[in-house]
Amino acid sequence: METGDFSRFRLFLSASVPATSRSAEFLKEKNAQLRIEEAVMSLARTVFAHKGQLVFGGHPSISPLVATVATEYAPFVSGSEEEINVISGMEGYSYGPGDNGFPPVVIYQSDIFRPIISPETTQMLNSRAAFVRWTQKDPAETLDHPTPVGPRFPESVKEMRECMMEDAPLDAMVAIGGMEGIFDERRAFKIKYPDKPVFIFKSTGGASLNLAGDKYPKDSLDIFVEDKFGDESLAGKENSSLAPVYLSFAGELVNLVIRSNQQGKGFK
Repeated sequence: METGDFSRFRLFLSASVPATSRSAEFLKEKNAQLRIEEAVMSLARTVFAHKGQLVFGGHPSISPLVATVATEYAPFVSGSEEEINVISGMEGYSYGPGDNGFPPVVIYQSDIFRPIISPETTQMLNSRAAFVRWTQKDPAETLDHPTPVGPRFPESVKEMRECMMEDAPLDAMVAIGGMEGIFDERRAFKIKYPDKPVFIFKSTGGASLNLAGDKYPKDSLDIFVEDKFGDESLAGKENSSLAPVYLSFAGELVNLVIRSNQQGKGFK
């Protein structure tokens, strides 16, 4: 992102479809999986249409969705993982001529997961639209000995999240669905970027809905998109697609981010 190019922006996405085995821990919305997928794809289309960038930690329920949308906005290039990902920095990943080094998607993934990523997912990620940033795994954690309780491989994932926060400046965070990773990443984001907003899609359920409860302290930079941009848009649509509504919400939040960057005033 060039200095002074305020139209360029990076959004940090924290999202996942909660595992069914642990769904009791996180508040459930009807049609939660569909809602999460619709919100993620609506956000991705809006960000890419404005030539912004989505940054997030790789997740099997999210990475293929975002990468598929991204290929509609940037050229696809074939090749092996080694041929593509050994490129220095992000050279070669772009929206097209003149945008070298600013791909639509930057996916962070711990090396501990490298052996179990499917060929189909790898092919989608190995495009000029998506740059994969591999981070070091903790030597004490292995695929053969996962964490017995709670999130898998916590130290390796912690290293990945620290890299996400430090590598490049982020303009806002967006929370969709999710499990405890939402809480961890929101906490880390607020420490690193205390004057940046966290946009939360509570209607997607999971940890994003949990955040709306009294248990979690909130401040003026926690922005629930339904409350900010119009709860009435969801009325009577429990059994129908919310994609048009989420597309509208995504447009509003992206415009807020761009406008804030242009004015240089932040969100406080």
